[in-house]
Amino acid sequence: MIASWVSTGANQPITAEQLARVLDPEQLRELSRQAGIAVSRLPEALAALVPTLVDRLTPEGEVPGPYQLLRMALGVLRGEK
Repeated sequence: MIASWVSTGANQPITAEQLARVLDPEQLRELSRQAGIAVSRLPEALAALVPTLVDRLTPEGEVPGPYQLLRMALGVLRGEK
């Protein structure tokens, strides 16, 4: 599934239930607190966001270096293409 997000092909979806199973409950609580989203709604929000975010951060089908990745992530958060 994750490989599809990194590759240049179509992204496979992930469900909120799948994300809730792989994320530690404490991680979910902390992300919820930081994002200002109810813990119960966070897996759904992440399921909608994560595949697209990973796809945009790996446009050539490869994971960029850490500094390039950080610059790209900030650009995505700012709404840049």
